[in-house]
Amino acid sequence: PTTALGEYYRVYVEDFWAGNHPVPAFDQVADSAMAFFGKEIAANRSEPIQFQTERAWHAGTTQGLLRLYTERTPMEPLLSNLAMGEDYTAYILEYVTADHGKVAVLWMEWPVGCKYCTPVQPGPATNSEDPLDKAVAANGRASAFIDSFRYGKD
Repeated sequence: PTTALGEYYRVYVEDFWAGNHPVPAFDQVADSAMAFFGKEIAANRSEPIQFQTERAWHAGTTQGLLRLYTERTPMEPLLSNLAMGEDYTAYILEYVTADHGKVAVLWMEWPVGCKYCTPVQPGPATNSEDPLDKAVAANGRASAFIDSFRYGKD
């Protein structure tokens, strides 16, 4: 959102069956998404992206993979023109799923510990100690973005 500095929400969808290709394993799709989306991030930032954890999930007949990354984000030179004087940690959550040969990757990124950024609105509270549950609970826009995704009918 343009009103939430440091937050990014992206979606990428590909129909593998349309090209007569098998759907790759979710971890391969997540790796490809990190290479694709992460290339731009790596070009703009000097710190490496750190893998934290991943978890397979399912809801009814739908399944997928969640991955959590963090990255220390230096203000210089990326945000120096905004007079933001300190580093923060970026949380990156990748959500991968597939349905009838259509694969989707949802990418959510938000700042943690950035006093100059727009405050991240919390999502539904969790009692879980799982880092992925905590990450989604920490950002209401990320959980709303995940919940809003629906496949269209074939």
